[in-house]
Amino acid sequence: MEIIDTLNLIRSTSLLRKNYANFVNKSLSNSDITLSEFAYLKEVVNCDGIAQDELIRNLSIDKAAATRIAQSLEKKEIIQRIRNENNKRFFNVFLTDKGHEYADFIKQTLSDFYKVLNNEVSSSDMKTFMTIFKKINSNFEE
Repeated sequence: MEIIDTLNLIRSTSLLRKNYANFVNKSLSNSDITLSEFAYLKEVVNCDGIAQDELIRNLSIDKAAATRIAQSLEKKEIIQRIRNENNKRFFNVFLTDKGHEYADFIKQTLSDFYKVLNNEVSSSDMKTFMTIFKKINSNFEE
């Protein structure tokens, strides 16, 4: 791959991430949660009761950032962190009743974004893209 191809790949993935952030931020304009909180909640909606350390890995954020986001969401009564019974140093994160109200909003926002992605792209092409993207990212796993 030529250097220009590498640069184009980096630009394209950066642009996709920026477009995703803009799309979600637009959806959040009438909400009381931030983009970072949306990302955090997206993981909890996907797996209610998720271990906070797994959430940190999934989001690729540090513990301090995860703690700040969690504290903000707890203050808003959207999540509840409960100490893990097997290891008291860790928390499991659960949606509250108010958090469950956000779950539909999060799922709808993600569904709407996926529809935009698929507007000019077939399902087959999207699956191929995801397969290739996973292979590329696996090259960086330790």
